[in-house]
Amino acid sequence: PVTKAQYYSKSVELPPSLYSQDQQRRHVQTVDATGTSASGILGRILDSLSTQGQAPYRVGGYSIMQDMSVSSRMLDGTVHHDELDQGPPAWYASKQLAHYIARMLSNRSQSMLAETYGQALTDMLQRSEELGTTWAATPKPAGFGSQSVSLQLEKVARMIKARGDDGRNEREAYFVQVTGFDLHKCVNDCSAFKWLLTKINTALESFVAEMQRQSLWDDVVVISASEFGRTLTPRRHGADRGWGGHYFVLGGSVKGGRIHGQYPSELTDAGAQIVDDGRVIPTTPWEGVWNAVAQWFGV
Repeated sequence: PVTKAQYYSKSVELPPSLYSQDQQRRHVQTVDATGTSASGILGRILDSLSTQGQAPYRVGGYSIMQDMSVSSRMLDGTVHHDELDQGPPAWYASKQLAHYIARMLSNRSQSMLAETYGQALTDMLQRSEELGTTWAATPKPAGFGSQSVSLQLEKVARMIKARGDDGRNEREAYFVQVTGFDLHKCVNDCSAFKWLLTKINTALESFVAEMQRQSLWDDVVVISASEFGRTLTPRRHGADRGWGGHYFVLGGSVKGGRIHGQYPSELTDAGAQIVDDGRVIPTTPWEGVWNAVAQWFGV
């Protein structure tokens, strides 16, 4: 870990663009603080699982986000992942247009771009139809609320059940997203922050209950992630962007109820881990969290 003296003397290398939201979002989603074009951590895990040894796993990746304007790199990799903001889309017009689409795609071209696009379109239509059919045949899980994160985890639970019914994949990774934690104005009124945590807690309770009903909770791990923690010292009306933070891992096979890492012995600027008016130096590397998860997953 970086010490306070090393931080101020700049005698050790720090993550580039520290405290930059876009850069740190990339770092946390790729687990690569130096590479600008690295694949996502979940994408790399799926890539490894699908190519390892003599018995590669059948894998799938799904991004289920309500706010599609905020990009996710978690699932980026060689293995294609599906973007399912509203659930799997079925190509409802395919029956009426199938003949025309097939004739269009049957044309051969000297252009590599045209051929690549045609193959991608063919794969997309087939994949959409398969997912849409499976989705429609899978009952909607009960017990989920109407808030964004609950709806996302409901879709995850439904996709997991569909996977169990058709046996298509042996390993799957899902990405869901909750926004609204930009707490620059949270000193006098943090009700919005508390409401976000309440929604997450309620959604997770519903998800855990559904996984237990499916007898799959021991086979599921949930990991929270964020670009950074917040400053302990207020900036004007709220907290500024920080560095170290705290995250949770839960699952049926997780040995829970324990805190890893070192909690700061002093929360003021005099603390050994506190720099720049309330920013916390992390003591546990982000790689450490994913190393254990990747091994559990079969890497």
